Amino acid sequence: MYNKDYVWSDGSKGAYMLYYSTSSTWRRSCIGYMVSKRIDGGYSYVDTIIYSGFTNTGKVNYDGNSKIDTTYSNSYLNIKTLMSKGKIDSNVKTWKCFNSNGSWNERYAPNAIDPTLFYNADEKRLFMVYGSWSGGIFILELDKKTGQPLYPGKDGKEEKSGNFVDRYFGTHIAGANHMSGEGSFLLYDKFTKFYWLYLTYGGLTTTGGYNMRLFRSNKLFGPYTDPAGRMAQNSGVDVEKYGVKLIGNYQFAGQPGYRSAGHNSAFISDDGKYYLIFHQRFLDSSKGEYHEVRVRQQFLNEDNWLCTAVYEYKNEKITKFSEGHVLGTYELVNHGNAEKDGSMLRTYKIKLEKGGVVSGDQTGTWSMKDGSSYTYINIKLGGITYKGVFFRQFDDNGVSKMTFTAIGHNNLAVWGSSTFPSQSKATIADGWYYIKNPVSGKYLQAHSNSAVSPNNIEIGTKKNLNSQKWKLTNLSNGYVSLESKLGNFKIDIENGRQDDGTNIRMFANLGGDAQEYVIQKSAQSNAYTIGTKLTKGQKVFDIENGSTKDGANVRQWPVNGLAAQLWSFEKV
Repeated sequence: MYNKDYVWSDGSKGAYMLYYSTSSTWRRSCIGYMVSKRIDGGYSYVDTIIYSGFTNTGKVNYDGNSKIDTTYSNSYLNIKTLMSKGKIDSNVKTWKCFNSNGSWNERYAPNAIDPTLFYNADEKRLFMVYGSWSGGIFILELDKKTGQPLYPGKDGKEEKSGNFVDRYFGTHIAGANHMSGEGSFLLYDKFTKFYWLYLTYGGLTTTGGYNMRLFRSNKLFGPYTDPAGRMAQNSGVDVEKYGVKLIGNYQFAGQPGYRSAGHNSAFISDDGKYYLIFHQRFLDSSKGEYHEVRVRQQFLNEDNWLCTAVYEYKNEKITKFSEGHVLGTYELVNHGNAEKDGSMLRTYKIKLEKGGVVSGDQTGTWSMKDGSSYTYINIKLGGITYKGVFFRQFDDNGVSKMTFTAIGHNNLAVWGSSTFPSQSKATIADGWYYIKNPVSGKYLQAHSNSAVSPNNIEIGTKKNLNSQKWKLTNLSNGYVSLESKLGNFKIDIENGRQDDGTNIRMFANLGGDAQEYVIQKSAQSNAYTIGTKLTKGQKVFDIENGSTKDGANVRQWPVNGLAAQLWSFEKV
C-alpha cells in the first residue's frame, strides 16, 4: 500500500510498502517488508518484523527439514534484540506462546503469514492484520514513518473488545485452538462507520472447502461479530458456525462449476461502491489446482450487511425494479456454513409469484421495497428471513439475468438467478390482434394514438384505439411483421440495432430485418415472447424495468422469461 507518511533516510516522504510472508512449515514463518518510491519496482528490503514457530526447550530444536535452531534467542530472530532494547517483556517464563515444555503453543500463537495493512477511521494510525490457523488473527500497530511494529511490550487485555493483547504479536481478534482461518483482510468503511473483517476457512485446494467469511465491528479492535451475533474472537471452536459464508461450491445449470473461492481483498470506491477481489478454483477436473482472480460487487442490505453479487463484475450498474420485472422462476443456491471437501451445493428451483408467494422446491414468502438507489428483497424460506437486493447481471454465458443476493441472521447466504421457461417457435394465424402483457393487463400501443413516423411503442390500458391494433402477417422466411391500424407503419427496432435497451418504435413500412420478429411459446399458458430477427430471437420485446404503468416504454432486451417479456394475442 502507499504510505504518504513514510520517511526516507534523505528526509523525503512517501513510499509503497510491500509486506510479505515466507514459510518453511505450517507454523514456522515470518513477515517482512520492503519499500519503494515506485509502485512497479525498485523495492528494497527493510526488515523482518514477526516470526512464529520458535521454541524455548533449553536445547537445540529443528523444524521439518530445516537445519536452523528454532530457539527464540537464535541470532536470526528479532526477539532477543527487542528484549534487550526493552521493547517487549523479557520474562520468557511468562510467554504464553510456549507450552510448559518450551515447545511452540500453536493453539495460542499465530502462524506469521498473510499480512495486509489498513488505516483506522481518521487515517492517523496504520495497522497490520495477519495470522492464520494456529492461534488466530492478530492486529499490530505500525509506525507510519518507518513501517516498524509498535509492539505492545506487555501481555494484557483490550478492555473495550475483550480481546487479549500479546506483548509481541499484538491484539488477538479471531480464531485460536489451531482452528481454520487465514487470509484476513480488514478495512474501514466511512459510509457505514464499520470495520469489515474478511477471513477464509478451509484448505487451499480444489477439494479443500476453501470459503470466505465476513464480520464487522464499529471499533477497530472489535469485538467483530457476524449476522448471528457471534464474536469472531470465540471462533476457535466449531469455527464453521462463525461468520457469514460468502461463496460456496456451486454450479448453475449450463454454466461452469466453481470451488474454493477465497483469500480475498476488498475495495470501497469514493462513491460508495463495494468490490470483493478473490481467487477462484473450478469444478472442471482438467484444470487441477489452476485458479483465476475474480471481482464481484457487494451491496448493503437493509441491515447494513454486505451481500455478494451472484456473478462476476461486468460493469453492470444496480438500479431499482418494479414487481413485474422480478417475478418468475429462479435457480436458488444456499451457500450453507460448512464445506469439508469439494462437494457441490444443491441448486433448487423456486418461483417468485404475485402476492408475495414463493413456490417450487422450497416454499415461503417474499417482499420487495425500494431503497435509495436499488430495490431490496426479503425472502423467507424454512422460517428464516434473508435480506438482500435485486440486481440484473450477465451470467457466465453472457445472458442477462435477474438475480438476488441475500443473507440471514443464521449466517447463511442465498443467491437466486432467473431461469427461463422452455420456449419453442409458435405460429399465430394471420390477422388483427391486440397484444397484451398478461401480468400488467396493459397493451402494446403507439404513443398518443398518433399516425406519425417515428412514434414510440409503449403499453397502455385497452381503449380499442387504432394504435392498439396490429396486423400480424406470417412471412415466407418464418418470421412475422406487425403493421399498425394507423396506416402504413410497422413495429420497428430503432436504427436496426442489436444493443440491449434499443428502443422499439413505430416506423414507416420499409420491410427488412428491423421489422421482422419470431413468436415463441412460453411455458406459461397462452403466453409468448416476441423475439427480434436482428438477434435471432435472443432479445425480445420487454417492458422497461418491468413497469405496469400506462406509458411505460417497450425496448429490446435479452430473453429472461420474466413477466415483463410475456405477451398474449387477442383477436380484434
